[in-house]
Parts: sequence; structure tokens; C-alpha cells
Amino acid sequence: MRQSLADAKTASDVGLAAATEAKRITGRDIPFDYHGVEPQLAREYSEGVLRGLERYPSAPLGAVRTTEFPPDPEGETTWAHTLRPEAEGNSSGKYEIEFNGANGVAGQVDEMLHMKQARGAYAFGDVQGLALHEFGHVLHEHAGTSDAAKRVANAYAEKNVPAPVAAPGKRRFGVGPHAPGELTAEQVQEHKENKRVFLLREISFYSQDSPHELAAEAFADVMTNGAHASPLSHQITDLLGAS
Repeated sequence: MRQSLADAKTASDVGLAAATEAKRITGRDIPFDYHGVEPQLAREYSEGVLRGLERYPSAPLGAVRTTEFPPDPEGETTWAHTLRPEAEGNSSGKYEIEFNGANGVAGQVDEMLHMKQARGAYAFGDVQGLALHEFGHVLHEHAGTSDAAKRVANAYAEKNVPAPVAAPGKRRFGVGPHAPGELTAEQVQEHKENKRVFLLREISFYSQDSPHELAAEAFADVMTNGAHASPLSHQITDLLGAS
């Protein structure tokens, strides 16, 4: 935790300190507005975002804020999201990161993230990791590399998951379940499932939700776990340098 954030007493002070740091790093004005959350939570959010900016200072980030998310109809908790420049409610014309500041959510976020990482749900286990995950969305959405991330992951799985062996197969009078040397439908499905499970274990369960979440999880994995991150996460994050 950088000293300027540690010294800030209130959530408002943290926002001002984070904005000052962001200005120093990027040369741009990026407001940080932490309404209604504890100062320590605001510090952790800020540190995560600033770490992302230090590595990618040209990232098109326009604002960071906390806001009260509407209740999810299915009862799921959304911890944060990233608004695209054209999204309703976006006032900066750049990507904006919003953290859920609703009562009862902000207070449990750190404990829940740690528990979910232990279960393999996320590649990160703390609030800074959550901020870096959202920063990964900013980078990959802007660079358009999410679909490429999925292709990299599929190639990685193909290389590391043993291919099934074709069953001998027989056809009587030209009719049968499969021809000699062909894979059965069950083998094809099993191989597909084996690759899916391999990728879940390689990064996280959430990484298989969509190409966008795969890219963001890979970035968070690299930024939080460094040399211990999955080789696949490094390959996906390297796409940002080629974009």
C-alpha cells in the first residue's frame, strides 16, 4: 500500500489521494469517488487500480467510483463492473470502473473474495485483485483482444489435454455408430469437457464464463500472482503488448 493512500483518513481523502497519484502516473485527471464505503476498502480499490495504471499508463480509464448496484433478481452478488464509453451513465467518454458500495456488500467483499479464490472461483483473493480484474476489462475491451484470448486458451488446452484415441469401430452393410478410426460422439464430448475442466483449474472457474472474463481473469492472475500465475494467463496478457 503506497503511503499517500495509507495516510488518507476518510474515503473522500482516499479518492483525492488516488486521483493525485493517477495524475502523476498518467498526466490525466481521473476522478476517484468513494461514497459510502470504509476508507480501508477505498484504499485497496485505489491501490489495485493504480498498480494497473503504473503498468499501462495509457489505459483509457475515465473514472473510478463506488455506487449502489440494484439487487440481482437471481440473488447473485455483483462486486464490480466496467462501463464502456457508450454505456448509459458514463460521463467521461472513457471506460469507467464501478464498485458495489451497497450496504452489506462492501463490508463483506474481502472475506468473500478470499473464500471464493480458495474454492477456485477467482484468480484473485482480495480487493486489489478485484480492482485489477476490472482494469483488465478496460485493457482488453479497448484493445479488442478478448476473442483472441479465447483462441489462445483453446490452443493451450489442445496442447496440454491428451487427445482421445479413436475406437476401432465397425460398420455392417455400411451402417454403424462410427467408421473405423473415427471418434465416437461420446469421445468428442468427453474431450471437450476435459479441456473445459483443464482451463477451469488453470486459471479459475470464472475465467470460463465468457471470453471477456477469461481475459480479465488472466490479467488479474498475472498482476496478483506474478511468476506463480498460470503460463496461460501470461500468454493472454501478452496479447495486450501485441494489440
